[in-house]
Amino acid sequence: MKSVRDSDQLVIYGPPGTGKSQTIANIISDGLCKGKKILMVSQKRAALDVIYNRISQLNSKVVIVHDAEKDKSRKIDRDIAELETLAQVLQKKRPFGLSLQQMYARSKKISSREDPGYQDFRVFREKDPCQGMTYDSLVSVVKDTANEIADSYYDFRKTIDKNKLIVKLKDNLDSIDIQELLDKIEDELQEGVEIKLPLADNSRNNSLLQLYIESPKGVNEDSIINLAAKINKEENKELLEKLNDGRWWNPVYWVNYGKNKKREEANSEEFNKRGEAIKGELISVAKEIYAFTNKMSFLMKALKDEEGLNLLKLIYSKSPLNEYLQDASSALKNYEGFISLKIKLSHMTDDQEKVLGYAYDNSNDRSHYRELINIIPELAILLEISNAEKEDREGVERYKKFNLLIEEINSLMKEKQDLIPELIINKWDTKIFNTLMNYQAEEKELKRQANKKRRLWPLRKYIGQFGHILTDLFPCWLLSPETVSEIMPLRPS
Repeated sequence: MKSVRDSDQLVIYGPPGTGKSQTIANIISDGLCKGKKILMVSQKRAALDVIYNRISQLNSKVVIVHDAEKDKSRKIDRDIAELETLAQVLQKKRPFGLSLQQMYARSKKISSREDPGYQDFRVFREKDPCQGMTYDSLVSVVKDTANEIADSYYDFRKTIDKNKLIVKLKDNLDSIDIQELLDKIEDELQEGVEIKLPLADNSRNNSLLQLYIESPKGVNEDSIINLAAKINKEENKELLEKLNDGRWWNPVYWVNYGKNKKREEANSEEFNKRGEAIKGELISVAKEIYAFTNKMSFLMKALKDEEGLNLLKLIYSKSPLNEYLQDASSALKNYEGFISLKIKLSHMTDDQEKVLGYAYDNSNDRSHYRELINIIPELAILLEISNAEKEDREGVERYKKFNLLIEEINSLMKEKQDLIPELIINKWDTKIFNTLMNYQAEEKELKRQANKKRRLWPLRKYIGQFGHILTDLFPCWLLSPETVSEIMPLRPS
């Protein structure tokens, strides 16, 4: 109907039963309402009969239409406009790649804690792991990971959880390297004693070890000498005290000056002697530290740099290494299988890692992990719906009263449809009344010619002479093409 109003040319194609005849009847009724005169042409008489029957109510004359009908039309127009606004809200494609209507259709509402998916959605909304991804990319990721890659990722992460040291081993170890490392670890553990740096627990050793912890890559001799000097000053500071107080004007000062001077020199010599002893002791301890770290160097060579420094700090803190060596042995035994999983996952995209990582971090077991992967697109839709509803509350309110709008429009349309025939008949009755009042003489001649028994006019002449009255009396004509050519005047309009 809108297309007919906007254009003077329209072709409608369609198989039987698809509403072509009803559309034509609607076009005719709409045109008569607007005061237009209409000619419908069809080759088949049956088609003309169908249209005639569809608009049969227009042949009856009833009462005049009241102004209330106009108000109903305006209300229908407002409701339809509101529905069109709702359609725009629902059908607008969002950055997620779906319209709100599509998202509603592809998800199930979660409204209470009792809903089965409540907990999964609550966690998903809090973490929003798929931010920036579209629905199609998310579905593609889930589809691509619904095979071996999902199981490989689960096994990969599970291996790390069981022994985090495995990711801190270098990636280039071969089977011979692994076996040699296992043998050396076994040798260390076979002695059955606590494996740690064998240093006495005293302040000097602890100060030196703190120096190593602060510089795990190595401590040079100058640093040890400086530390020895610092320790000596802290432990023997009384040897550096001045005995001559400098009050030269006091006779006592000069009486004790020589004796105090000798004692200061002796104290200085003793201070230096003790400093050398501390330095020698620290250097000796440093050699013990070096010997122990060198003993553990076989393992540090297999570790990544950061973990190597971490092992050194454990050594310098005198922590027992038995558990660490056991973890290293376990990691080495699972190393080849872990590297195989890592190679399988090397082509994994960032989006795949987001999805699989989220599913793993928030699952209870492998079964729950797979279930989460499959429902992530729906969880993402629910989150997008939630965000969209927050952004466009007015549009969502329209959606909530959608059924009420439809019912109201249908009711008003039924009332309007019942009034349309009355409106059309009344309108054209008024028009023909005015026409006949203006052409009273021609009306009499029209009736005389119609009632004659002899010397009848051809229809073409009759229509040509009285067309302005006949087309007001019958504004819609249903004719075949042949009939048109036989009876209609051969002139424009």
